[in-house]
Amino acid sequence: MGNQLSQEAARIDLAWTQADPVSLEFHWPDEDLSGAYTAPVKNKERGGTLIESLTVVATWFPPLGGAPGYTRFQLTMSEVDSGGVAIGDWWWSLIRTGGATLVYGRVNVKDGRV
Repeated sequence: MGNQLSQEAARIDLAWTQADPVSLEFHWPDEDLSGAYTAPVKNKERGGTLIESLTVVATWFPPLGGAPGYTRFQLTMSEVDSGGVAIGDWWWSLIRTGGATLVYGRVNVKDGRV
């Protein structure tokens, strides 16, 4: 089919170990998307019940020395909050406050017991 432009949210799947602190990061190139976001973790892809939320920090790094600019997204969750998310597969989304969903995906919470 080739390349396709879309207004749909990009998909990024996440994984972490239950009851471990969560600290994940990704970069969005060439666009200043800094601002306020929410990142709920829910039990269904569409709608669903809120299980927990990730804390989001979105920081713009402008072009420098010929390198392109990018927005760095940092997603965090405390050890206590992570422990409240049951082992299994869930859904998350990154929603700009007052705006649309930028990213969504599956969350795989793994069992950390040895």
